[in-house]
Amino acid sequence: MVALSQAGGPRGAGRPYPPVSAAAGLPATPALAGRPAGVAATPSRRASGTALAGCLVALFAVAAWASSFAELAEHSAARLSVAVVAGCVLLCVRAQPRGVWACSSVYLITLSVFHLGVAALFATDTSFDRIRGQYDFRWLAVYPMSRLFAVATLGVVSAAVGVAAMTLLRAVRVAGDRPVPVAGDLPATASPDRPDLRAPAGLVVLAVSVVGLVAIVLAAGGIGLLFGSYAAVGQTALRGPLVPYVLLGVGLGLALAVIGGPSRWRTAALVVFALFAAVALPLGLRGEVMFPAVAAAAVAARRRIVVRGVVVLLGAVMLLALIGGLREIRESGLAATRLSAITFSPVDGIAELGASIRPIGSVLEWRDEFGERPPAGSTFYGQLDRLVSGRLLGHPQPSQFSDERLFNVLMLDREGPIGGSPIAEAYYNFGARGVVGFLLLTGLVMAWMDHGRSVRRTDTACLVLLVPLITEVRNAFAAVPVQVMLGLGVFGLIRLAETATAHTAHTARTDPARPLRPGRVRQVRRRTW
Repeated sequence: MVALSQAGGPRGAGRPYPPVSAAAGLPATPALAGRPAGVAATPSRRASGTALAGCLVALFAVAAWASSFAELAEHSAARLSVAVVAGCVLLCVRAQPRGVWACSSVYLITLSVFHLGVAALFATDTSFDRIRGQYDFRWLAVYPMSRLFAVATLGVVSAAVGVAAMTLLRAVRVAGDRPVPVAGDLPATASPDRPDLRAPAGLVVLAVSVVGLVAIVLAAGGIGLLFGSYAAVGQTALRGPLVPYVLLGVGLGLALAVIGGPSRWRTAALVVFALFAAVALPLGLRGEVMFPAVAAAAVAARRRIVVRGVVVLLGAVMLLALIGGLREIRESGLAATRLSAITFSPVDGIAELGASIRPIGSVLEWRDEFGERPPAGSTFYGQLDRLVSGRLLGHPQPSQFSDERLFNVLMLDREGPIGGSPIAEAYYNFGARGVVGFLLLTGLVMAWMDHGRSVRRTDTACLVLLVPLITEVRNAFAAVPVQVMLGLGVFGLIRLAETATAHTAHTARTDPARPLRPGRVRQVRRRTW
């Protein structure tokens, strides 16, 4: 990647970027087509200011009247929660030049759906008695749902405040600066002498990870396990030590493949990912498919590869129906599933995704009713503590399957395989203030990837941060630092390979003993134009 000069262009570029007035106020829409390549897509000060003001008012109201919120009837609390969250998310999306495909928008929408999907059913008086009767959803009658909706709303609105604040900061800063390309508007590797190897490297990482996951499942239980239930796979293959790494490779590889490079690499990566999804979805690995796909869509949008809104809407409805249909397959396994038992209903899909609010009910019970007070931040630094104390200092450590400093282990031991939640984890460690602080910081980071001033830094951050943070919506924070370090390592290896390739090409062009063929000369001239 190249650094940007003060003139708004990559150092060494032959021509400057076309000038644009920062005060012109580009429309805050996802439509980037029609702008000259390299012109900054800056957020509107009016739209971002409105978003920040609206989100701050919502945050103050939810925090100040939290007890009154929690005492409302379930349907009333759900309607209030959905209205507040939808309003804040829409304000933030409207303020983004890339609209729903901005990194921050993708995160806010994902966080909202996974934590307030059940609230949407309550708010619309949708009948889901059949779902309530299922074993996995009996918790709906156990927890005070109004309190859960209040805490979930607090978390999503806090993230929205962080997004709006960073977006407004970008809009205000650009008003006094010379225009620079928004992160992602130009290829990060703009030098004619340095090849962009991210796409082929991403395809390799993705393919190796998919083959590795299939090999782990086959080694754990043979081909029959590929047609088994999620419980069978989770108790055997998914407990392997290499599984987190291959799942990270799937998301990171797909993101690398779509961010740049020729379309043939991107197409090949999408084919490999589709084959992975065909195997993973019946096994119940919904998040392992959905989160990399969502992150890849946001990454692709940085290169103006945007899917139309109608297609997105139809795809969302079909996806929710598919998730609802896969529920039965997930419980009993593909081989034991009766076709008559499968119902493809978007309502079932919304309820399934919205079950991420359940961990919030668990931590509310532990902290507020049982008075449990863990060391502040223990599950956030637990993995690092294990590494330093165990690996470096040699102190004995609990097994990774029983160490309650790991939030996913804590949830698994006490509640079963229900996943995690950044809102629940923040509340468990710090209470309501922790929810506000942690989610606000996450929103700032997400919006920085959209509006940072350095193409090089924000592109790198998007590749190594987006997949882990979106995956954390249904998981624990402990894996995020490790995944980020692994992503940086992969990215560093790619950069070394690009540098070595560029050096080899330069040597071949300048070595008088190895004259270039006429066709090669013409090719070099085209690249340096």
